[in-house]
Amino acid sequence: MYEIFNKRDQQQVNNQHGQNAKLQAFYRIWTRNEALFKAIN
Repeated sequence: MYEIFNKRDQQQVNNQHGQNAKLQAFYRIWTRNEALFKAIN
């Protein structure tokens, strides 16, 4: 995560309480970034 996500996205994940919430935030951001990347390439 620290090599791929920007600081804001990292903070969004880390600010979540509980492992499940962190995982949900991680995958939400990951899929958003992947979709954006695919849309512009």
